[in-house]
Amino acid sequence: RRATTANDRVTALLALNRSSSPHRREVLEQVYAAWHGHLTGYANYLRIVASGTCRDVFSMIAAEKNRLTFDITQPTWCRALFLPMAVNNKMVWTDQGIQWVTETVIELSPINATTASRLLNTFQHVASLKPTLQEKVRPALEEIVQRVPASLNPTIHGQATAYLGS
Repeated sequence: RRATTANDRVTALLALNRSSSPHRREVLEQVYAAWHGHLTGYANYLRIVASGTCRDVFSMIAAEKNRLTFDITQPTWCRALFLPMAVNNKMVWTDQGIQWVTETVIELSPINATTASRLLNTFQHVASLKPTLQEKVRPALEEIVQRVPASLNPTIHGQATAYLGS
């Protein structure tokens, strides 16, 4: 609350969202109320939510996606809400994270192929993952190949197929 620059506010909120503070969700809701009316402010808020490392991060992302103010076709907001998870190593490599990436790539492929492709890059090094992770990621890639046929999105289909072949 005492941060004087936008960068300091965002950094403080990122730290708060990764903490166990009992006020975390309350403060984030206040920030949403203050920032959602501004393109970049809202994008920063969405990035903060999607960068969370607490167990509720996937439900928080889902809640943001379902807000009336969120437009999945708005490229800035779409990137902001979904792409931070691609580099969120603590959460993305869990069973829930792998399933989330799979479902999100499938959902985004007809809406925003660029964001879907960037999110799918999370699985690009499947061949060099630990065997226990490979056992989870390979079926996820197979599901993407099945549910996103080349006729629907040749880029995503081809990308997932290529990752399987590597």
